[in-house]
Amino acid sequence: MRFLVLLLGLTAALGCGDGETPVGPVEEPVEEPVSPSEAARAELDRRGISYDADAFMTAASAGYLETVKLFVDAGMSVNTATNDSLRIPVLHVAARGGHLEVVRYLVGQGAVMTARDNGGATALIAAARGGHLEVVRYLVGQGADVNARDNGGATALMWAASPGGHLEVVRYLVGQGADVNARVNEGQTALMAAAGLGHLVMVRYLVGQGADVNAWSNEGMTALMWAAVAGHRDVWDYLLENGVTLDAFLDALKASDRELWETYVLLGQFLDDWEIWEALEDAFFG
Repeated sequence: MRFLVLLLGLTAALGCGDGETPVGPVEEPVEEPVSPSEAARAELDRRGISYDADAFMTAASAGYLETVKLFVDAGMSVNTATNDSLRIPVLHVAARGGHLEVVRYLVGQGAVMTARDNGGATALIAAARGGHLEVVRYLVGQGADVNARDNGGATALMWAASPGGHLEVVRYLVGQGADVNARVNEGQTALMAAAGLGHLVMVRYLVGQGADVNAWSNEGMTALMWAAVAGHRDVWDYLLENGVTLDAFLDALKASDRELWETYVLLGQFLDDWEIWEALEDAFFG
């Protein structure tokens, strides 16, 4: 009898007198931890951005640093290259766009600064070509070779001098040891390119830094010839006043492609100096 009383009392205390079953503590469901890469991909999805190389390049080209970081956090390599035939590394894409903070981030995450696209260009060449002085400064400060050449033989200085005419970039590169007389595979120099494009200020600077005014390309072209072909009389006059001799010019003419130069000379109507015309006539038709 005493046992039954005790049992009934215990049952009442547990609240099971009405047929309920004793219940233990309720356990909360355990959420699986989300990895940083999964979280980054989820954020890209939330923003409607595809996780692929093309979208990564677009972000780097536009200078969207936070988006670039999301791609890297999601697992994209900082040495990813474009899917086209040039295979341009993402670092080059950011450098060409002048996006210093993206460049800093990619380098800090291990992007290879010496990497080249299939045209042989480096990140420094890309930045110089775009005229982005601060990016050029940063890359050189990180050890980029100022005299590295692409597959055509062009250096960062050549790309900065022509076609862009980026004088401040050229000044900086020269100050860092860039060779003003470097030649592309066909023998042209930065001075020849600047003369052909009529960049008189660039021509003045290069000459002042020791550029060879009488250098010949592989086909016998000189800076003065390029100025003549393109009709840049101011460049022509400057070069003649700063070390180019008419004799040297004529020697180069004779060594160049005769048929081609007969056409160039006949089209060079801007040359109103009769002494020059007579010398040219003697050189070709005398």
